[in-house]
Amino acid sequence: MAKKKESPKISKEDLKDDKVLEWTDAAMFWIRSNSTLILSVVVGIFLIFGITELTKNRREATLRQATDKLFEAITLFDNTLIEHPWGTPERGQGMSQVRDKADVVIAEFGGSASARNALFLKANAFYFEGDTIGNPTNTDRAIELFQLYSDEVRARGDRFELAAALHALAFANENRWLLTFGDDAAAGAAIQAALDYYSQVRDINEAGFLRYEAMLGEARIRAFLGEEDRAREIYKTVLTERFDPLPELEENPTQRDMMMWQLRSTARQFTTDNTARIQLRRLGVDVEALEEEITAGRT
Repeated sequence: MAKKKESPKISKEDLKDDKVLEWTDAAMFWIRSNSTLILSVVVGIFLIFGITELTKNRREATLRQATDKLFEAITLFDNTLIEHPWGTPERGQGMSQVRDKADVVIAEFGGSASARNALFLKANAFYFEGDTIGNPTNTDRAIELFQLYSDEVRARGDRFELAAALHALAFANENRWLLTFGDDAAAGAAIQAALDYYSQVRDINEAGFLRYEAMLGEARIRAFLGEEDRAREIYKTVLTERFDPLPELEENPTQRDMMMWQLRSTARQFTTDNTARIQLRRLGVDVEALEEEITAGRT
């Protein structure tokens, strides 16, 4: 059996090196940018789920109030993400206010979909407030809340929400890995946790587009760890599976079924495919020849 590779060890002295700092900044920028895109989309999806719950219970004034307050928190969250960069006081203040609003929903409407989604939003507010290298306080708090959220949705049996929770945990641990360079034990534990969570998302058939985002996340880490053959295989799987037909919808699909079907289709066509192509080229793969081979095997 091949010996398992350890995470690259970067000491505190190495962190003084401009090249290491440049790579760390670039990697952290990518993680933060991509997680902003993916997790913001998920937050929006959960709001739609909450509205769907409301439409099924039009006479329930309490549910309307919960959804309205959750919408206020999500609107503030989105505006803070757009208007204030990472690391600014305004970003911190905005995310603190988001957490306060989320706490109101959780306290007043416990047990509702809105309260559950407010917990996910609160975790995101900690994550997106950001941290400095060597001090992952907000990231650690986000991980705690993402874990609490994952425990709740796992108990409910909602597979997509579970995939979202695990994917968020993967992002947060990958970010923690970057924040803890210089601490071999902490960095190693964080990167292994990220890989484990990405792997769990891949195993959830109902994960939709998150399954492919998780594959990209795992491949990205594998490539950095020097496991380039494994990274290539994962990227190739992303391209190969895009040729599979989307699952047939039921005769009378629900709004949620339709939304997830469309998300899976769109994400695969415009996001994961292009990322896989770019990374495969960087790893020395002739992508055009690979796609011709895949197409030939499908005909």
